[in-house]
Amino acid sequence: MGFDSILAYQKKISGGAGDLATSREVHRLGTRLEFFRLMSFYHGGIGHFLNSYLTLKAAWYNIWALVLTAMARAMELGLKGEKGQVTLTQTYNVQQVLQLGTLSIIPYVGQLILETGLLRTAITIFGQIVTGSLFFYIFQQQTVASSFSTVMAFGGMRYIGTGRGFSIQTTDFVKMYTMYARTHLYLGFEVLFFCVTLYALNDCVTCNYAALTWNSWLLAFVMILCPLWFNPFIFNLSKVQRDYMAWKRWLGGDVDGGTGTNWFTWNREQLSKPRNDDGNVTDAWRNAFREIVGTCLPYLLLVLATVSSISFRIDGGKLLDSPYIEFLMATALLWAVVLSLSYLGHNLLERAKSKEWRIIRYVMTLTGMVLFVVYMVVLTRFYSGNGLTHLMQVGYANFVILVMVHRAATYLFTQNNSVREFVDAGYYTIDVLVGYAMFGILVVLSFVGVVNLLQSKLLFNEAFSQSVQTARIKMQVKRGGKQIKRKAKPGLLMTMDEWMRSRPGSAASAATSMAPTAAPSAAPSVAPSAAPSVAPSAAPSVVPSAFNSAANSGVSSRRNSFSGAITTNNNNNGNGNGNVNKTSEMQAVPSAQAARQIQPQLSRLGLVTPVTDVAAAGGAGSGTGSTDDPLAADVGLRERRLRFG
Repeated sequence: MGFDSILAYQKKISGGAGDLATSREVHRLGTRLEFFRLMSFYHGGIGHFLNSYLTLKAAWYNIWALVLTAMARAMELGLKGEKGQVTLTQTYNVQQVLQLGTLSIIPYVGQLILETGLLRTAITIFGQIVTGSLFFYIFQQQTVASSFSTVMAFGGMRYIGTGRGFSIQTTDFVKMYTMYARTHLYLGFEVLFFCVTLYALNDCVTCNYAALTWNSWLLAFVMILCPLWFNPFIFNLSKVQRDYMAWKRWLGGDVDGGTGTNWFTWNREQLSKPRNDDGNVTDAWRNAFREIVGTCLPYLLLVLATVSSISFRIDGGKLLDSPYIEFLMATALLWAVVLSLSYLGHNLLERAKSKEWRIIRYVMTLTGMVLFVVYMVVLTRFYSGNGLTHLMQVGYANFVILVMVHRAATYLFTQNNSVREFVDAGYYTIDVLVGYAMFGILVVLSFVGVVNLLQSKLLFNEAFSQSVQTARIKMQVKRGGKQIKRKAKPGLLMTMDEWMRSRPGSAASAATSMAPTAAPSAAPSVAPSAAPSVAPSAAPSVVPSAFNSAANSGVSSRRNSFSGAITTNNNNNGNGNGNVNKTSEMQAVPSAQAARQIQPQLSRLGLVTPVTDVAAAGGAGSGTGSTDDPLAADVGLRERRLRFG
C-alpha cells in the first residue's frame, strides 16, 4: 500500500478510538476495573492513541520551554551540588531519550538481537533508518494524534476510504497539501520557527545547541519532508512546474480535478468543526477554553519573556524605564500605522483609485526607509542599547501576539463575519507562505538530481529502480528527438532454428545433424539416374540449410538469405527436366512434413501461428513443377525472432 493509504487507515482507526474514548462504556469499564486489568485495557485499547497525542504535545512543549527560557535569559540556571553544578541543559539532555518514541526502539532492538543476532540487528536498524522507517513512524504518530484529538473534541468520526493505492503512485501537490497542511506542515514549520529563534538568541555560551535541539529539528524536518520523500517521482522539475501552476490556480479559486475543491471550499470544510457550523457540538466553549489554555497562554508567556529581555532605554525619561511600558508604546504606534494604511487602502480600492493607492504605498515605503536610517544613525545619542535588536524584539513579540489572536479567534466569536474574514485571511496568508516554502524545497531537491535517484534506489527494489531509470532515459531521448539503438545481448535473441537445435532430441536437431550444407545438390547438371539417391539426402536440408545460412551470416536480414535459396530452387524447377522436377517435389514433401511435425508443439508454446497446409494443396493441384514454391509460403511464415529473458 502507498503512503497516503496507510495514513488514511491510521486516521480512520484513530478517529474511531477518539469516539470510543468519549463513550459511556469506556467510562464504566475504567471506573470498575482493578488496577492491573485497567492497565491492560488501557494499553490494549485507547492508550496507544492517547500516548501518541501526549508524545507529540511533549515534543512541542519541549522546544517551547527552551525558547521561553532563552528569552528570559535563564539558560545558565543550575543547582550547585557537592560534586559540581547540574545545569538546565544537562536535564534536557537526559529527557531527549523519552521524546518522539525513541524509548520504544529499545524493546524492538532487544527482540531483533534475540532473533537475528547483533550484526544482523545493526544492519536492519541502519537500513530502516536510511530508508526512512523511523521518520515514517514519527509522521504516523502525528496523524494518529491529530485525528484522535479532533474526534475527541468535535466528534464526527466517519469512514475514510483508504483507496489501496500502490506505493509507486504519485500524488499531486494539491492533494498532498490538502491532506497534510493543517495537521503536519503547520506543526513542522512552527517547530522550525522555534528552533531558528533559539539559535538566533544564543543565550547560553556553555550549552550544546545540537544536543538540546536535535529532536526538535528531527520533528520539523519529518513533518515537512516526509510527504515529499514518500511520494514517488515527485522530484522532477517538469512535474514541479505543473504542480506549481495547479496549486496557483487552486489558490485563485479554480476547482482542482484531483480533490474536487478550491482553497475557499477546502478552508471552509477545515474550519467547519471549530466554528461549529453544523451545530453538532453542544459544549463549544470547552474547545475554546482548551485552545486558549493549551496554545494561546504559551504564546502569551513568550511575549512576556521577550518584552522582559528588552534593554532599550530612552535617556531622560523615567516613565520609559520599564520595558513593558516602552513596548506598549511601540506596539500602539506600530498597529496604528498598519491599521491606518489598511483602512486607507481598502477605501481607495473600493473607489477604483488604484493609482492613488500605489502612490501612497510608494511614499510610505520611502518614508519608512528614511525613518529607519535616522533611527539607526542620528537618534543613537538619545537612547541606550542596540536599536536593531530592539526593533527585532518588538517585531517578534507583535508577530507572536498576532498568531495568538488568530488562534483564539478561530474558536471565539465564530459567527461574527468580521472575525471569520480575519481568520480566513490569516489562514490564506499562512497557506501561501507554507506553499511557497514547500515548492522552494521541491525545486532545490529536484535540481540536485541525486535525491530522485536515491528515492528510487532506497524505496523500491533493484529491478524496479532499473526500470525507472530506463524509462527516464527513454523519455529524455524521446523529447530530444533521438532514437535509441541497442545491441542485442548474447543469449537473448536467436532464430527459431537455433532455439529448436538447443532442445535435446527435437526433430529440428536431428534434421540438422543429417543435412548437408549445400542446397544446390539438386542442380540441373546432376544426371537423372543419380536423382533418387540425391533426393533423400538433400530433402531434409532445405529448411535447416536456409536457417543456418541466415543465422551464421553477418547479414542484417535473415529473410534475404532464405529468399536466395528459394530462388535457386525455383530456377532449377523452371530450367530442369521432369526428373529434376520430381527431385524438387521429393525435396519439398519431406521438409513440409518435418515442419508440420513440430508445428503443434510450437503452437502450444505460442511461438508460431498455425498456417494452412499450403504444401499439400499445392502438391495436389499441380502435377508437375510450379513456379510458386509452396515451401516458401509454408516455411517463410515460420521464420521468427524469439526474445527470451
